[in-house]
Amino acid sequence: MFVGRVPELEELERALAAAQAGRGTTVLVAGEAGIGKTRLASELAARARDRGFAVLVGRAIDLVGTELPYQPLVEALGPLPREAGSQLRVFETALQRLADHADPVLLVLEDLHWADTSTLDLIVFLARNLADQRVILVGTYRDSLGRFVESVRRSEAALTLELGPLAHEDLIALLADAPGARAIATRSGGNPFFAEELLATGGELPGSLRDVLLQRVSGLDQAPLRMFAAAGRDIGPSLLRPADRESLRQAVDQGVLVADQTAGTFRFRHALLAEAVYATILPGEREELHGRLAEELARSGAVAAELAPHWAAAGRCEEALAA
Repeated sequence: MFVGRVPELEELERALAAAQAGRGTTVLVAGEAGIGKTRLASELAARARDRGFAVLVGRAIDLVGTELPYQPLVEALGPLPREAGSQLRVFETALQRLADHADPVLLVLEDLHWADTSTLDLIVFLARNLADQRVILVGTYRDSLGRFVESVRRSEAALTLELGPLAHEDLIALLADAPGARAIATRSGGNPFFAEELLATGGELPGSLRDVLLQRVSGLDQAPLRMFAAAGRDIGPSLLRPADRESLRQAVDQGVLVADQTAGTFRFRHALLAEAVYATILPGEREELHGRLAEELARSGAVAAELAPHWAAAGRCEEALAA
């Protein structure tokens, strides 16, 4: 079932109409894992077929130590020339195959954050040469692809869409208002995939979802993230060592943490991500973290009701009982 995303669909519908009239468009759809990029592309594909479009789909693959040049384009368009030094011929062949279609074309290329450089270069070439074609090219990606995105934006006709959290009521409708749907919708942070996974397990954080979440922090320093996860609230940088400041910047840059400039605090972008990180904290380490948190919060004037759980989790029963 598809719900929400009304403004985005309106933009894409206009792009479809323009392509039918011979004004090609390239659309880049960005968003975190599970936010609904594929569902949006699938809904667009269904609407395009209803309009008489030929729909071509290719997906980049997350490979380990290997690159397959042009892989998503090959999946969508068929084999491309592979002779040495034939890059321009590859580009021109791909463009010609799109132009030769009798019907207008929707070309969907998914997961471009995994695409090789050759694929991204070919997409930039297509974006700059589709303005007078009956083609709409839609690319979805998760991570920052700054130079590639800017290159596409400089083309004559390009559109970028950033998918944020799904509206609360739309998410509840997606969950068919099942028991606990409202609590799950809130806990998921507006991420449809997270919400459906939680619903399937009755609210428990499943291992498959935990693995997806932890992939987002795999390249970051874990020590400051574990401190924030143990805090369970917005906290300032005073709890971190000076050496952790650069790690904090990297976590913000990668969208793991969110900075509140007004309050001078940081928090996890998703409460579920904080849960997943907290689950990685070892016994002993957990008590130490909660003890540090309780001491710092006590110095900052936190109320007793906030201190008590941290003292208890630190195993310091006397302070917990007093609080």
